[in-house]
Amino acid sequence: MSAPIHSIPIEVFLDYLLPQIPITDLCNLACTDRFFASLCADDMFWKRKLKDDLNYSIVDARDKGFKLLYRGIRRPHVYVWGQKDQGRLGISNVDEIYKAHGEGIPFPVELPMKDTRIVSIVAGGWSFAALDEEGQLHVWGMRIASRNNWGDFGESGHRQSTPATLILPEPIASISSGRRHLLALDQKHQVWLLASWGRPALLRSPQINDTSSRLSRVIQVAAGWNHIALLTEAGSVFVEWPFDGELGDKVTSHHETLAQAEGRGKDTTLKEGESALKCAAWELDHPLIELPPVPAQGLPVLAKPVGVDDDVPREELKIIKIAAGEHFVIALTNQGHVLKLAAQPERGGDTTQLKEDIKYGRLTWQYLRHFSELEDVQNAFREKGLEPPTSISATFKTFTAYSVGETSVVLLGTGLDTTTPTIIPGLQNRNIVSVVLGDYHYGALTQDGVMLTWGKHSNGALGLGDPLKLPAGSPGGFAEPVEPNPTPAMEGGMHHVPIIRRRRAVPDVAEPTVVRFDHEDGKNDKFVFAITASGWHTAALVIDLDP
Repeated sequence: MSAPIHSIPIEVFLDYLLPQIPITDLCNLACTDRFFASLCADDMFWKRKLKDDLNYSIVDARDKGFKLLYRGIRRPHVYVWGQKDQGRLGISNVDEIYKAHGEGIPFPVELPMKDTRIVSIVAGGWSFAALDEEGQLHVWGMRIASRNNWGDFGESGHRQSTPATLILPEPIASISSGRRHLLALDQKHQVWLLASWGRPALLRSPQINDTSSRLSRVIQVAAGWNHIALLTEAGSVFVEWPFDGELGDKVTSHHETLAQAEGRGKDTTLKEGESALKCAAWELDHPLIELPPVPAQGLPVLAKPVGVDDDVPREELKIIKIAAGEHFVIALTNQGHVLKLAAQPERGGDTTQLKEDIKYGRLTWQYLRHFSELEDVQNAFREKGLEPPTSISATFKTFTAYSVGETSVVLLGTGLDTTTPTIIPGLQNRNIVSVVLGDYHYGALTQDGVMLTWGKHSNGALGLGDPLKLPAGSPGGFAEPVEPNPTPAMEGGMHHVPIIRRRRAVPDVAEPTVVRFDHEDGKNDKFVFAITASGWHTAALVIDLDP
Protein backbone atom coordinates (compact mmCIF):
# COMPACT_ATOMS: atom_id res chain seq x y z
CA MET A 1 0.00 0.00 0.00
CA SER A 2 1.49 3.35 -1.03
CA ALA A 3 1.96 6.11 1.53
CA PRO A 4 -0.27 9.22 1.26
CA ILE A 5 1.31 12.25 -0.35
CA HIS A 6 0.95 14.17 2.93
CA SER A 7 3.51 11.82 4.49
CA ILE A 8 6.30 13.29 2.36
CA PRO A 9 8.51 15.49 4.57
CA ILE A 10 7.67 19.18 4.31
CA GLU A 11 11.30 19.98 3.54
CA VAL A 12 11.11 17.83 0.40
CA PHE A 13 8.08 19.78 -0.78
CA LEU A 14 9.62 23.18 -0.06
CA ASP A 15 13.15 22.48 -1.28
CA TYR A 16 12.61 20.19 -4.27
CA LEU A 17 9.01 19.79 -5.45
CA LEU A 18 7.25 23.16 -5.16
CA PRO A 19 10.09 25.14 -6.83
CA GLN A 20 9.50 23.11 -10.01
CA ILE A 21 5.79 23.93 -10.22
CA PRO A 22 4.57 26.90 -12.33
CA ILE A 23 2.90 29.75 -10.40
CA THR A 24 -0.56 29.02 -11.83
CA ASP A 25 -0.36 25.40 -10.72
CA LEU A 26 0.90 26.45 -7.29
CA CYS A 27 -2.21 28.58 -6.84
CA ASN A 28 -4.41 25.66 -7.87
CA LEU A 29 -2.55 23.32 -5.52
CA ALA A 30 -3.11 25.73 -2.62
CA CYS A 31 -6.87 25.42 -3.17
CA THR A 32 -6.99 21.64 -2.77
CA ASP A 33 -6.86 21.36 1.05
CA ARG A 34 -5.55 23.01 4.20
CA PHE A 35 -2.26 21.15 4.10
CA PHE A 36 -1.28 22.49 0.68
CA ALA A 37 -2.77 25.90 1.44
CA SER A 38 -0.41 26.20 4.39
CA LEU A 39 2.51 24.72 2.46
CA CYS A 40 2.09 27.07 -0.50
CA ALA A 41 1.94 30.08 1.83
CA ASP A 42 5.29 29.34 3.47
CA ASP A 43 7.22 32.63 3.71
CA MET A 44 10.68 31.12 3.34
CA PHE A 45 9.57 29.37 0.14
CA TRP A 46 8.46 32.68 -1.38
CA LYS A 47 11.61 34.37 -0.13
CA ARG A 48 13.64 31.83 -2.09
CA LYS A 49 11.48 32.28 -5.19
CA LEU A 50 12.04 36.04 -5.05
CA LYS A 51 15.77 35.39 -5.32
CA ASP A 52 15.65 32.55 -7.86
CA ASP A 53 12.92 33.90 -10.15
CA LEU A 54 13.25 37.68 -9.83
CA ASN A 55 16.84 38.35 -8.68
CA TYR A 56 15.49 40.05 -5.56
CA SER A 57 18.00 39.80 -2.71
CA ILE A 58 16.57 40.43 0.74
CA VAL A 59 18.95 43.17 1.86
CA ASP A 60 16.76 44.53 4.66
CA ALA A 61 15.60 42.96 7.91
CA ARG A 62 12.28 41.74 6.51
CA ASP A 63 11.19 38.32 7.82
CA LYS A 64 7.67 37.88 6.41
CA GLY A 65 5.29 39.01 3.69
CA PHE A 66 7.29 37.49 0.84
CA LYS A 67 4.28 36.00 -0.98
CA LEU A 68 2.63 39.42 -1.21
CA LEU A 69 5.93 40.87 -2.34
CA TYR A 70 6.39 38.20 -5.02
CA ARG A 71 2.95 38.90 -6.42
CA GLY A 72 3.37 42.67 -6.52
CA ILE A 73 7.01 42.95 -7.52
CA ARG A 74 6.13 41.83 -11.04
CA ARG A 75 4.63 45.31 -11.56
CA PRO A 76 6.86 47.62 -9.50
CA HIS A 77 6.82 51.41 -9.66
CA VAL A 78 9.87 53.63 -9.14
CA TYR A 79 9.26 56.90 -7.28
CA VAL A 80 11.84 59.69 -6.92
CA TRP A 81 11.92 63.09 -5.22
CA GLY A 82 14.19 65.79 -3.80
CA GLN A 83 16.91 67.88 -5.45
CA LYS A 84 16.44 67.81 -9.23
CA ASP A 85 19.67 69.10 -10.79
CA GLN A 86 22.38 66.95 -12.46
CA GLY A 87 19.61 64.81 -13.96
CA ARG A 88 19.51 62.86 -10.70
CA LEU A 89 15.73 62.25 -10.76
CA GLY A 90 15.81 60.73 -14.25
CA ILE A 91 13.08 62.98 -15.66
CA SER A 92 14.25 64.68 -18.86
CA ASN A 93 11.91 67.70 -18.70
CA VAL A 94 11.87 67.97 -14.93
CA ASP A 95 12.52 71.73 -14.90
CA GLU A 96 9.50 72.39 -17.10
CA ILE A 97 7.05 70.07 -15.35
CA TYR A 98 8.00 70.92 -11.78
CA LYS A 99 9.22 74.50 -12.23
CA ALA A 100 6.83 75.81 -9.56
CA HIS A 101 8.60 73.80 -6.87
CA GLY A 102 11.98 75.49 -7.19
CA GLU A 103 15.17 73.45 -6.96
CA GLY A 104 13.53 70.20 -5.94
CA ILE A 105 10.38 68.09 -6.05
CA PRO A 106 8.93 67.84 -2.52
CA PHE A 107 6.76 64.76 -3.08
CA PRO A 108 7.15 61.33 -4.75
CA VAL A 109 6.74 61.28 -8.54
CA GLU A 110 6.76 58.13 -10.63
CA LEU A 111 9.73 57.60 -12.91
CA PRO A 112 8.66 55.78 -16.09
CA MET A 113 10.58 52.50 -16.41
CA LYS A 114 8.68 50.86 -19.25
CA ASP A 115 8.79 47.05 -19.39
CA THR A 116 11.44 46.94 -16.65
CA ARG A 117 10.99 45.19 -13.32
CA ILE A 118 13.23 46.99 -10.86
CA VAL A 119 13.99 44.96 -7.73
CA SER A 120 16.68 47.06 -6.05
CA ILE A 121 17.71 50.72 -6.04
CA VAL A 122 20.59 52.70 -4.50
CA ALA A 123 21.43 56.40 -4.43
CA GLY A 124 24.78 58.07 -5.04
CA GLY A 125 25.81 61.64 -4.33
CA TRP A 126 24.10 62.96 -7.49
CA SER A 127 22.59 59.83 -9.03
CA PHE A 128 20.63 56.61 -8.74
CA ALA A 129 21.38 53.06 -9.86
CA ALA A 130 18.75 50.32 -10.07
CA LEU A 131 18.88 46.58 -10.62
CA ASP A 132 16.25 44.63 -12.54
CA GLU A 133 15.13 41.01 -12.34
CA GLU A 134 17.54 39.97 -15.10
CA GLY A 135 20.56 41.39 -13.31
CA GLN A 136 20.94 44.43 -15.55
CA LEU A 137 21.90 47.86 -14.23
CA HIS A 138 19.97 51.05 -14.94
CA VAL A 139 21.52 54.42 -14.08
CA TRP A 140 20.69 58.13 -14.21
CA GLY A 141 22.14 61.38 -12.88
CA MET A 142 25.88 62.08 -12.58
CA ARG A 143 28.74 60.29 -10.84
CA ILE A 144 30.23 63.69 -9.90
CA ALA A 145 28.66 67.14 -9.61
CA SER A 146 29.70 69.12 -12.68
CA ARG A 147 28.41 71.92 -14.85
CA ASN A 148 29.70 70.04 -17.89
CA ASN A 149 27.71 67.33 -19.61
CA TRP A 150 30.00 64.82 -21.24
CA GLY A 151 28.23 62.60 -23.75
CA ASP A 152 30.71 59.82 -23.02
CA PHE A 153 29.63 57.27 -20.37
CA GLY A 154 33.33 56.66 -19.79
CA GLU A 155 33.61 60.12 -18.23
CA SER A 156 32.66 60.58 -14.57
CA GLY A 157 31.12 63.92 -15.56
CA HIS A 158 28.57 62.34 -17.90
CA ARG A 159 25.03 63.48 -17.15
CA GLN A 160 22.28 60.97 -17.87
CA SER A 161 18.92 62.74 -17.60
CA THR A 162 16.83 59.60 -18.17
CA PRO A 163 17.45 55.96 -17.15
CA ALA A 164 20.00 54.12 -19.28
CA THR A 165 20.77 50.40 -19.20
CA LEU A 166 24.35 49.24 -18.64
CA ILE A 167 25.16 45.83 -20.08
CA LEU A 168 27.96 44.17 -18.11
CA PRO A 169 29.61 40.83 -18.95
CA GLU A 170 27.78 39.08 -16.08
CA PRO A 171 24.33 39.48 -14.48
CA ILE A 172 24.49 41.51 -11.28
CA ALA A 173 23.17 40.21 -7.95
CA SER A 174 23.55 43.27 -5.70
CA ILE A 175 24.75 46.88 -5.80
CA SER A 176 26.01 49.55 -3.41
CA SER A 177 26.71 53.20 -4.15
CA GLY A 178 29.17 55.65 -2.66
CA ARG A 179 29.23 59.35 -3.29
CA ARG A 180 30.74 59.06 -6.78
CA HIS A 181 31.37 55.37 -7.39
CA LEU A 182 29.27 52.24 -7.69
CA LEU A 183 30.05 48.70 -6.55
CA ALA A 184 28.36 45.67 -8.07
CA LEU A 185 28.54 42.02 -7.03
CA ASP A 186 27.70 39.69 -9.89
CA GLN A 187 26.07 36.28 -9.68
CA LYS A 188 29.51 34.64 -9.75
CA HIS A 189 30.53 36.70 -6.68
CA GLN A 190 32.89 38.84 -8.77
CA VAL A 191 33.29 42.49 -7.76
CA TRP A 192 32.85 45.33 -10.25
CA LEU A 193 34.01 48.89 -9.58
CA LEU A 194 32.32 51.64 -11.60
CA ALA A 195 34.22 54.91 -11.22
CA SER A 196 32.43 55.83 -14.44
CA TRP A 197 29.38 54.04 -15.75
CA GLY A 198 30.72 53.08 -19.16
CA ARG A 199 33.96 51.39 -18.05
CA PRO A 200 33.32 48.97 -15.18
CA ALA A 201 36.46 47.39 -13.73
CA LEU A 202 36.50 43.74 -12.69
CA LEU A 203 38.41 43.89 -9.41
CA ARG A 204 40.90 41.06 -9.06
CA SER A 205 42.93 40.44 -5.93
CA PRO A 206 44.68 37.34 -4.54
CA GLN A 207 42.80 37.88 -1.28
CA ILE A 208 39.29 37.37 -2.66
CA ASN A 209 37.41 34.78 -4.73
CA ASP A 210 40.20 32.20 -4.67
CA THR A 211 38.72 29.22 -6.51
CA SER A 212 40.41 26.84 -4.07
CA SER A 213 38.76 28.41 -1.02
CA ARG A 214 35.05 29.06 -0.61
CA LEU A 215 35.84 31.16 2.46
CA SER A 216 37.46 33.84 0.26
CA ARG A 217 34.27 34.29 -1.74
CA VAL A 218 32.85 37.82 -1.55
CA ILE A 219 29.31 37.81 -0.15
CA GLN A 220 28.69 41.56 0.31
CA VAL A 221 29.95 44.84 -1.13
CA ALA A 222 29.60 48.20 0.62
CA ALA A 223 30.52 51.48 -1.01
CA GLY A 224 31.63 54.08 1.50
CA TRP A 225 31.63 57.81 0.86
CA ASN A 226 34.95 57.59 -1.01
CA HIS A 227 36.12 54.02 -0.39
CA ILE A 228 35.02 50.44 -0.94
CA ALA A 229 34.56 47.59 1.54
CA LEU A 230 34.16 43.88 0.79
CA LEU A 231 33.04 41.06 3.10
CA THR A 232 34.02 37.44 2.47
CA GLU A 233 32.42 34.16 3.49
CA ALA A 234 35.04 33.81 6.23
CA GLY A 235 34.03 37.14 7.76
CA SER A 236 37.13 39.00 6.59
CA VAL A 237 36.74 42.65 5.57
CA PHE A 238 38.85 44.31 2.87
CA VAL A 239 38.94 48.00 1.95
CA GLU A 240 40.51 50.33 -0.62
CA TRP A 241 40.20 53.89 -1.95
CA PRO A 242 39.49 54.02 -5.72
CA PHE A 243 40.29 57.74 -6.02
CA ASP A 244 43.53 57.86 -4.00
CA GLY A 245 46.92 56.20 -3.89
CA GLU A 246 48.03 53.37 -6.14
CA LEU A 247 44.51 52.15 -6.92
CA GLY A 248 43.40 55.66 -7.80
CA ASP A 249 46.42 56.01 -10.10
CA LYS A 250 45.50 52.78 -11.91
CA VAL A 251 41.91 53.89 -12.47
CA THR A 252 42.96 57.36 -13.63
CA SER A 253 45.68 55.99 -15.92
CA HIS A 254 43.27 53.60 -17.62
CA HIS A 255 40.72 56.33 -18.25
CA GLU A 256 43.32 58.83 -19.46
CA THR A 257 44.88 56.29 -21.83
CA LEU A 258 41.51 55.64 -23.44
CA ALA A 259 40.70 59.35 -23.52
CA GLN A 260 43.89 60.11 -25.45
CA ALA A 261 43.43 57.23 -27.88
CA GLU A 262 41.95 57.80 -31.30
CA GLY A 263 38.17 57.51 -31.31
CA ARG A 264 37.67 58.76 -27.77
CA GLY A 265 34.31 57.71 -26.37
CA LYS A 266 33.46 55.50 -29.32
CA ASP A 267 32.98 52.48 -27.08
CA THR A 268 31.10 54.29 -24.30
CA THR A 269 28.69 56.60 -26.11
CA LEU A 270 25.02 55.87 -26.66
CA LYS A 271 23.83 56.12 -30.23
CA GLU A 272 20.85 58.34 -30.91
CA GLY A 273 17.59 56.62 -30.01
CA GLU A 274 19.27 53.92 -27.90
CA SER A 275 18.96 53.50 -24.15
CA ALA A 276 21.27 50.51 -23.53
CA LEU A 277 25.07 50.58 -23.53
CA LYS A 278 27.36 47.57 -23.79
CA CYS A 279 30.04 48.60 -21.31
CA ALA A 280 33.77 48.59 -22.09
CA ALA A 281 34.76 46.33 -19.20
CA TRP A 282 38.37 45.93 -18.08
CA GLU A 283 40.29 44.01 -15.43
CA LEU A 284 41.85 45.78 -12.47
CA ASP A 285 44.46 43.79 -10.55
CA HIS A 286 45.19 45.26 -7.15
CA PRO A 287 45.88 43.96 -3.62
CA LEU A 288 43.35 45.04 -1.01
CA ILE A 289 43.82 46.23 2.55
CA GLU A 290 42.54 43.72 5.11
CA LEU A 291 40.99 45.11 8.26
CA PRO A 292 42.04 43.50 11.55
CA PRO A 293 40.14 40.41 12.71
CA VAL A 294 37.35 40.62 15.25
CA PRO A 295 38.77 40.85 18.80
CA ALA A 296 37.20 37.61 20.01
CA GLN A 297 38.71 37.80 23.50
CA GLY A 298 37.60 41.35 24.18
CA LEU A 299 33.92 41.03 23.31
CA PRO A 300 31.22 40.15 25.86
CA VAL A 301 28.95 37.16 25.47
CA LEU A 302 25.57 38.59 24.48
CA ALA A 303 22.17 37.07 25.15
CA LYS A 304 20.85 34.91 22.34
CA PRO A 305 17.98 36.27 20.23
CA VAL A 306 14.42 35.51 21.30
CA GLY A 307 13.41 32.04 20.13
CA VAL A 308 16.94 30.59 20.06
CA ASP A 309 17.39 27.76 22.56
CA ASP A 310 20.14 28.32 25.12
CA ASP A 311 21.30 24.75 24.49
CA VAL A 312 22.13 25.51 20.85
CA PRO A 313 25.91 25.99 20.61
CA ARG A 314 27.14 29.37 19.42
CA GLU A 315 28.77 29.63 16.01
CA GLU A 316 32.36 30.73 15.76
CA LEU A 317 32.45 34.52 16.03
CA LYS A 318 32.66 36.34 12.70
CA ILE A 319 31.38 39.41 10.87
CA ILE A 320 28.24 38.78 8.81
CA LYS A 321 27.26 42.29 7.63
CA ILE A 322 29.08 45.53 6.87
CA ALA A 323 28.20 49.15 6.07
CA ALA A 324 30.46 52.06 5.18
CA GLY A 325 30.36 55.85 5.51
CA GLU A 326 32.92 58.63 5.34
CA HIS A 327 36.21 57.29 6.76
CA PHE A 328 34.54 54.49 8.75
CA VAL A 329 33.19 50.94 8.48
CA ILE A 330 30.43 49.44 10.63
CA ALA A 331 30.20 45.68 11.17
CA LEU A 332 27.71 43.27 12.73
CA THR A 333 28.80 39.88 14.06
CA ASN A 334 26.82 36.65 14.06
CA GLN A 335 26.49 37.02 17.84
CA GLY A 336 25.00 40.51 17.76
CA HIS A 337 28.02 42.74 18.36
CA VAL A 338 28.02 46.09 16.56
CA LEU A 339 31.58 47.19 15.75
CA LYS A 340 33.13 50.28 14.21
CA LEU A 341 36.52 50.97 12.68
CA ALA A 342 37.02 54.67 12.04
CA ALA A 343 39.74 57.13 11.17
CA GLN A 344 41.07 59.18 14.04
CA PRO A 345 39.23 62.55 13.92
CA GLU A 346 42.48 64.50 14.30
CA ARG A 347 43.82 62.95 11.07
CA GLY A 348 41.36 65.03 9.07
CA GLY A 349 40.53 62.32 6.55
CA ASP A 350 44.13 61.84 5.34
CA THR A 351 43.78 58.67 3.27
CA THR A 352 47.50 57.86 3.24
CA GLN A 353 47.67 58.15 7.01
CA LEU A 354 44.50 56.11 7.39
CA LYS A 355 45.96 53.24 5.35
CA GLU A 356 49.13 53.30 7.44
CA ASP A 357 47.12 53.30 10.66
CA ILE A 358 45.33 50.15 9.49
CA LYS A 359 48.51 48.49 8.21
CA TYR A 360 50.46 49.02 11.44
CA GLY A 361 47.60 48.12 13.77
CA ARG A 362 46.93 51.61 15.09
CA LEU A 363 43.26 51.20 14.18
CA THR A 364 41.22 48.28 15.49
CA TRP A 365 37.56 47.40 15.78
CA GLN A 366 35.77 49.35 18.48
CA TYR A 367 32.94 47.58 20.26
CA LEU A 368 29.84 49.79 20.42
CA ARG A 369 28.31 48.58 23.66
CA HIS A 370 25.35 50.96 23.63
CA PHE A 371 24.42 49.79 20.11
CA SER A 372 24.68 46.10 21.03
CA GLU A 373 23.42 45.80 24.61
CA LEU A 374 19.97 47.27 25.04
CA GLU A 375 19.73 47.91 28.77
CA ASP A 376 19.92 51.67 28.23
CA VAL A 377 17.23 51.58 25.58
CA GLN A 378 15.00 49.42 27.76
CA ASN A 379 15.44 51.81 30.66
CA ALA A 380 14.55 54.73 28.42
CA PHE A 381 11.32 53.08 27.31
CA ARG A 382 10.68 51.10 30.51
CA GLU A 383 10.07 48.09 28.40
CA LYS A 384 11.64 44.65 28.34
CA GLY A 385 12.22 42.20 25.54
CA LEU A 386 13.60 44.56 22.89
CA GLU A 387 15.32 42.69 20.08
CA PRO A 388 19.04 43.48 19.61
CA PRO A 389 20.12 44.88 16.21
CA THR A 390 20.11 42.48 13.28
CA SER A 391 20.90 44.99 10.50
CA ILE A 392 23.13 48.00 9.93
CA SER A 393 23.44 50.81 7.39
CA ALA A 394 25.64 53.86 6.90
CA THR A 395 26.36 56.81 4.65
CA PHE A 396 28.36 60.04 4.88
CA LYS A 397 28.69 60.80 8.63
CA THR A 398 25.78 58.71 9.95
CA PHE A 399 25.22 55.03 10.73
CA THR A 400 22.42 53.02 12.26
CA ALA A 401 21.82 49.63 13.84
CA TYR A 402 18.30 48.23 13.97
CA SER A 403 16.18 45.14 14.51
CA VAL A 404 12.81 44.00 13.23
CA GLY A 405 9.62 42.87 14.94
CA GLU A 406 7.02 44.25 17.30
CA THR A 407 9.80 45.12 19.75
CA SER A 408 12.18 46.48 17.11
CA VAL A 409 14.74 49.12 17.99
CA VAL A 410 16.50 51.72 15.80
CA LEU A 411 19.72 53.34 17.02
CA LEU A 412 21.53 56.15 15.16
CA GLY A 413 25.09 57.40 15.47
CA THR A 414 26.81 60.41 13.91
CA GLY A 415 30.51 61.19 13.65
CA LEU A 416 33.73 59.21 13.79
CA ASP A 417 33.93 59.10 17.59
CA THR A 418 30.27 58.39 18.41
CA THR A 419 29.71 55.64 20.98
CA THR A 420 26.27 56.60 22.32
CA PRO A 421 23.22 56.26 20.06
CA THR A 422 20.55 58.79 19.30
CA ILE A 423 17.15 57.26 20.06
CA ILE A 424 14.14 58.55 18.14
CA PRO A 425 11.00 57.43 20.01
CA GLY A 426 8.85 57.44 16.86
CA LEU A 427 10.97 54.66 15.32
CA GLN A 428 10.87 52.20 18.20
CA ASN A 429 8.48 49.23 18.15
CA ARG A 430 7.51 50.05 14.54
CA ASN A 431 8.55 46.84 12.74
CA ILE A 432 11.30 48.69 10.88
CA VAL A 433 12.99 46.61 8.16
CA SER A 434 15.19 49.22 6.46
CA VAL A 435 16.82 52.52 7.40
CA VAL A 436 18.41 54.80 4.79
CA LEU A 437 20.48 57.92 5.28
CA GLY A 438 20.92 61.01 3.13
CA ASP A 439 23.23 63.91 3.91
CA TYR A 440 20.76 65.50 6.32
CA HIS A 441 17.51 63.60 5.75
CA TYR A 442 16.62 60.06 6.76
CA GLY A 443 14.11 57.36 5.89
CA ALA A 444 12.77 54.15 7.38
CA LEU A 445 10.58 51.37 5.99
CA THR A 446 8.19 49.24 8.03
CA GLN A 447 7.38 45.61 7.42
CA ASP A 448 3.87 46.71 6.46
CA GLY A 449 5.19 48.72 3.50
CA VAL A 450 4.97 52.20 5.05
CA MET A 451 7.77 54.72 4.51
CA LEU A 452 8.73 57.33 7.12
CA THR A 453 11.09 60.31 6.73
CA TRP A 454 12.56 62.94 9.03
CA GLY A 455 15.42 65.45 9.14
CA LYS A 456 16.06 68.51 6.98
CA HIS A 457 13.83 69.56 4.09
CA SER A 458 16.82 69.44 1.69
CA ASN A 459 14.89 70.81 -1.31
CA GLY A 460 12.10 68.29 -0.89
CA ALA A 461 14.11 65.16 -0.04
CA LEU A 462 11.66 64.27 2.76
CA GLY A 463 8.86 63.84 0.22
CA LEU A 464 6.14 65.07 2.59
CA GLY A 465 4.51 67.46 0.12
CA ASP A 466 4.67 71.02 -1.16
CA PRO A 467 5.42 73.25 1.88
CA LEU A 468 3.20 75.97 0.40
CA LYS A 469 0.22 73.61 0.33
CA LEU A 470 0.75 71.83 3.63
CA PRO A 471 -0.96 73.22 6.76
CA ALA A 472 1.27 75.61 8.70
CA GLY A 473 3.09 73.78 11.47
CA SER A 474 2.64 70.33 9.94
CA PRO A 475 5.68 68.12 9.13
CA GLY A 476 7.21 69.34 5.87
CA GLY A 477 5.30 72.64 5.96
CA PHE A 478 6.27 76.14 7.02
CA ALA A 479 6.04 77.09 10.68
CA GLU A 480 3.62 79.92 9.87
CA PRO A 481 1.15 80.54 7.03
CA VAL A 482 2.72 82.00 3.86
CA GLU A 483 1.24 83.55 0.75
CA PRO A 484 1.28 81.52 -2.48
CA ASN A 485 4.34 82.49 -4.58
CA PRO A 486 5.53 84.94 -1.92
CA THR A 487 7.50 87.96 -3.09
CA PRO A 488 10.86 88.25 -1.30
CA ALA A 489 10.83 91.23 1.09
CA MET A 490 13.09 94.19 0.35
CA GLU A 491 15.28 95.96 2.88
CA GLY A 492 17.58 98.95 2.60
CA GLY A 493 21.26 98.10 2.42
CA MET A 494 24.50 100.04 2.17
CA HIS A 495 24.16 103.18 0.00
CA HIS A 496 20.41 102.53 0.00
CA VAL A 497 20.83 99.52 -2.36
CA PRO A 498 17.93 97.10 -1.77
CA ILE A 499 18.75 93.75 -0.22
CA ILE A 500 16.51 90.75 -0.87
CA ARG A 501 15.87 88.75 2.28
CA ARG A 502 15.93 85.01 1.80
CA ARG A 503 12.62 83.19 1.87
CA ARG A 504 11.79 81.46 5.08
CA ALA A 505 13.28 78.01 5.39
CA VAL A 506 11.17 74.90 5.90
CA PRO A 507 11.70 73.71 9.51
CA ASP A 508 13.37 70.38 10.19
CA VAL A 509 11.09 67.41 10.81
CA ALA A 510 11.95 65.75 14.13
CA GLU A 511 9.22 63.09 14.21
CA PRO A 512 9.32 60.32 11.56
CA THR A 513 6.38 61.08 9.27
CA VAL A 514 4.54 58.89 6.75
CA VAL A 515 5.30 59.57 3.08
CA ARG A 516 2.25 59.50 0.79
CA PHE A 517 2.38 58.24 -2.78
CA ASP A 518 -0.94 59.59 -4.05
CA HIS A 519 0.17 63.06 -5.17
CA GLU A 520 -0.19 62.18 -8.86
CA ASP A 521 -2.82 59.44 -9.17
CA GLY A 522 -4.86 60.03 -6.00
CA LYS A 523 -4.45 56.37 -4.97
CA ASN A 524 -2.63 55.75 -1.72
CA ASP A 525 -3.28 51.99 -1.51
CA LYS A 526 0.38 51.19 -2.07
CA PHE A 527 3.06 49.01 -0.50
CA VAL A 528 6.68 50.20 -0.38
CA PHE A 529 9.21 47.36 -0.52
CA ALA A 530 12.55 49.17 -0.92
CA ILE A 531 13.88 52.67 -0.21
CA THR A 532 17.14 54.56 -0.71
CA ALA A 533 18.55 58.01 0.01
CA SER A 534 21.75 59.97 -0.42
CA GLY A 535 22.76 63.58 -0.89
CA TRP A 536 19.53 65.57 -1.11
CA HIS A 537 17.39 63.00 -2.92
CA THR A 538 15.32 59.90 -2.18
CA ALA A 539 13.64 57.01 -4.01
CA ALA A 540 11.27 54.13 -3.29
CA LEU A 541 10.12 50.97 -5.05
CA VAL A 542 6.37 50.59 -4.71
CA ILE A 543 3.69 48.07 -5.65
CA ASP A 544 -0.07 48.60 -5.93
CA LEU A 545 -2.12 46.65 -3.41
CA ASP A 546 -5.20 47.09 -5.59
CA PRO A 547 -3.89 46.92 -9.19
